[in-house]
Amino acid sequence: MFFNVEKYWIQTLLEWKKSPVLFLSSNRRTKSLVYNSKNIFLSFFIGFQKVIVILCKLIWLTVTIVPVLAVGFFTTLTSRTDDIDEDLSKYVLQIDNGKELAEKTLKGITKSVDSFISKVEKGQNNILLELLDKFTEFEGVKIFDTDQVQSLLPTDLVNSWSLPIVTLTCIAVSIPNSRDRVESLLRSVGEGLSFTHLVEESLNCSSEYVNLRKASMSLWHEVEYKCKWLDNPLAKDVFDGKEATEIVKWFSDKAKEIVTEIKDSTSDGELVENPPGKLIAANSMYRITQTILLRFQSNTEPITKKRLFSHLNGMIADIFCACFTNLPRVITMRCHESVIEKREASVRVAAKLLGKTTKIIEKLEECDKVPSMDDDTMAYIDEWRLYMKQSIP
Repeated sequence: MFFNVEKYWIQTLLEWKKSPVLFLSSNRRTKSLVYNSKNIFLSFFIGFQKVIVILCKLIWLTVTIVPVLAVGFFTTLTSRTDDIDEDLSKYVLQIDNGKELAEKTLKGITKSVDSFISKVEKGQNNILLELLDKFTEFEGVKIFDTDQVQSLLPTDLVNSWSLPIVTLTCIAVSIPNSRDRVESLLRSVGEGLSFTHLVEESLNCSSEYVNLRKASMSLWHEVEYKCKWLDNPLAKDVFDGKEATEIVKWFSDKAKEIVTEIKDSTSDGELVENPPGKLIAANSMYRITQTILLRFQSNTEPITKKRLFSHLNGMIADIFCACFTNLPRVITMRCHESVIEKREASVRVAAKLLGKTTKIIEKLEECDKVPSMDDDTMAYIDEWRLYMKQSIP
C-alpha cells in the first residue's frame, strides 16, 4: 500500500506528458528534439513525484507507530506505579498539531475535485431539465398504477423506478407526434435513466430489484436503438389513423397476450422466484395501460393524442423527480467507499454525478411537496405510493 502511488498525485504531470506541443518551426529534427526532451523532462518529474509521495507515506507511518508504542510503554509503566499521577502526554510525540501537510493535501484534493465538478456542470443536459419542468408534485408516482387492475400473475411483482418510466416512454413514442418532440423525449429519458439506474444499483439491491433493473435496461436499449417494444415496432406509421384510446388498448392486449403465453409455459414457482425479463416488461405494460384506460373511462372529455402525450410526459417527470430525491444519499455513499483501492474511482464517480445533477438537486430542494419519509423508505417507489395513498384525506 505504501509503495503504491495513487494516480491523482501524478495526474497533472501525465496530462502534460500526453498533451501535444505547438511548434513554431516546421523542421522535423527540431520537433523530434523538443518532443523527446519534453517526455524525458516530465518522466523525470513523474518519478521524482512518486519518490516524494512514498517518502511522505513512510514518514506518516513512522509518526503514527512511534506514539502508539510510546503510549503502550507509559501505560504499562503507570499500571505498575500507582503513586505516579503526572500527566505523561508531554512525553508522547504529539501529531495533532502537525496536520499542516495533511490539510494542504486535502485542500489540493478538494480544489481538484471542485474543478472537476465545475467542468462536468457545464455539460449538464438541459433537455432533461426541460422534461422535469413538467413535474406535477409527484402525482404521476401515485397514478401510474392502481390496485383496481386485476393481476395476471400468481403474485404481484414489485415496482421499480426505471421500468414504469421506460414503459410510459414506449407508449408516448408510439403516439403520432412531432418527430422533434419524440426525439427530445428519448434523449431526456436516456439521460435521466443513467441517474435512475445509479439510484437503483445503490439502494435497491435485493435480487427482485436486480431482475427489474436488468429488464428495464434491456427494454430501454430496444426502444432507444431499434424503436421497438418486445420486438413490436413503435414507428410513427404503425399507429397512424388510430385514436389515443386505441393505441393504449393495443399495448394492453399485446401485453396480456405475452404474459398469458409465458405463464402457460412456466410453472408458478419459477414465475415467482425468477420471472423472465420479457414477462416483467409485458406485465408492467399491461398494468400501466389498464390504469390509463380506467382513467379514460372516468373522464367525460375526449382524450386526444396531444393530451395523452402530455399526460405521459408529466408522469415520467414525476417518477424521475421522486427517484432523484435519493441522489444526495447516493453521492454520499459513493464518497464513503470502504475499499481503499476503489476509493479514488468511487469519489470521481460521485464528483461527476454531483456535477451532472447539481441543477436537478437544486430544483428539488425548492419543492415543498417532498414527503417526510426516512431515507430507507424514500428509496423505493412502492413506499412512495403507499405513503401517498395514506396521505389522501
